[in-house]
Order: sequence, then structure tokens, then C-alpha cells
Amino acid sequence: MRQIPPMYLKDSYFLDIEKEINKLFYEIMYRPIIEALNLEPKELTNAGGIIADALTSGKIWYDGDKFHGTYNARISKELKRMGAVYNRPSKTWTLVGGLPPNLAAAQVQVKASYEGMQRRMLQTINTMDVKRIDGLSTIPDTYVGVIDDMGTDFAHTMKSIAIAPNVTQDMVARLASEWGMNLDKYIKDWTSENIIKLREAVQTNVFEGRRSGDMIKFIQDNYGVSTRKARFLARQETSLLLAKYRETRYDGLGITKYRWSTADAERVRPDHEILDGTVHTWDTPPIVNRKTGMRAHPSEDFGCRCVAIALIE
Repeated sequence: MRQIPPMYLKDSYFLDIEKEINKLFYEIMYRPIIEALNLEPKELTNAGGIIADALTSGKIWYDGDKFHGTYNARISKELKRMGAVYNRPSKTWTLVGGLPPNLAAAQVQVKASYEGMQRRMLQTINTMDVKRIDGLSTIPDTYVGVIDDMGTDFAHTMKSIAIAPNVTQDMVARLASEWGMNLDKYIKDWTSENIIKLREAVQTNVFEGRRSGDMIKFIQDNYGVSTRKARFLARQETSLLLAKYRETRYDGLGITKYRWSTADAERVRPDHEILDGTVHTWDTPPIVNRKTGMRAHPSEDFGCRCVAIALIE
């Protein structure tokens, strides 16, 4: 049997999809948050003094009898001058007798600022609507361009074979629509779950010392999580698209068999490694998970990087 050079998943296939997902996450979740935070003054009114400055900037916070946070030499010296005692194991300064008036004013200001930000954040999160993705998403249209690129690469793999590979616009439209809608659904699902996490975090005061800076840091970290999720979804779904594209094109040309080839990486799953070099047909996918009995072609299992090498008898 003669084998056809395989088509591999290329970064260029899913980079535009990744950008599109990031755009949707940003428009639905993070742009509203940024606009809400802009309502908050960038700097709190200075209540005066080293400790007051440290409180209002969020470097330290006071929980009723102890100071927590990050202390430099000036802050530590001032706390000691005030009569506070340092506890090395807990890394806190204990102040007996309560805060002096100027610090009490700063503490009230910090609390009011945090609670104001908290209210605005909750109001913003509660108005987030994942249904807006339907009007914003152009993923199916983007997939059309990806499929065109796949078609160019497919023709290249077939150039040594006397077969003119043709693809209809109906097939392109069907693949783009099916996978685009699947991806939109996954984006909605993850966005809905993430909105719940954002609401719970802001609502339950999980931020140490209830500092506005910690809330902002949480949002920044959450944005980082979303960008990683965007890349994962883009790669995973484009990999599935490529697998379906290969199957459809080969089957349409009467090429019914392929050889399973692993990615030759250290993280190849044992069940996939067993399949390496085995021959299968498109109408009977092999078992890729012996525990669950799941059947799939290369690249169709979760995170699978294996490829199908088409065979001509």
C-alpha cells in the first residue's frame, strides 16, 4: 500500500480562532469590568502619614488589632514608634488600644473604597450576558478561512497522486458551521462558569484584608486564565476540525484506510501508543480508551496529537 503524507495541525490554523475567542471573552467579561473600575479614582485621598499612606495604597491592612501586609524599613519603624509589637511567626504588628484618629480615618476610607468597588463589580458581573456571544461571534466565518488553508495543504499532500482533490463550497460551509457552533457553545459554557466564579469571589470577600488592589489582582489573574483557555479551546476544536476535514476528503476520494501514527512524544497515552502503526478504516474508528470503550480517529480524542496517514491500495 502507498501512503499519503499526513496533514499536521499547524499553529496558523488556530491563531485567528484564538484571537476571536479572546475577543469574545474580553467583550463579555473584561471590558465591562474595566469600565466599572474606571469609575473608581485611581488613587485614594491621602489621609497623611507613612502608615496612612501604606493603608490607603494597600501595602498593609488592619484587621482590628493587627497590621498585615508588606513592610519596608520606614513602615516598620513608624509602627514601632506607635507602640506596635512585631510577631515574627505571623509576620504581623499588634497595636494595643486601637488606631489613632488619622489612621482610623484612613481605614474608613479604605473600607469604603473596597465596598464601593465591590458593589460596582457585582453590579457589572450580574449584567454580563453570554447570549451576546451569538451577536459578536464570527467563528464560523473564520473557520471558512481555516478550511481554505487546510485545502491548500491537502492539495500539496496529494500532488504526487493522479487525483484532482476537489471540495465543494457546501462542504466548507457545513464544516465551518458545525464546528463554529460547537466552539461557540464551549465558549458560552466556560464563560457562564467563569462569571459564577467571579461573582462568588467578589461576593464572599476572599481577598485578604479586603483590599481593592487584591480584587484587581484577582481580575488580572482571571484574565490570564481566560487567555490560556482561549488557546486550549482554539487548538482543541481546530484539531477536531482538521480530523473531520481529513476524513471527509479522504473518504470522498475513495481512500478508506489509514495507519495510526502517534506524535512520538513522551506523553503519548498508553492506549494510543498501542495503536501506533495499526491500520483502520474511516467507518470503524478504533478504541482509544479501553476503560470507557470510547472509539475515535486520530486527533479526535481529548488533546490527542496523533495523526492518520492515509493509505492507497
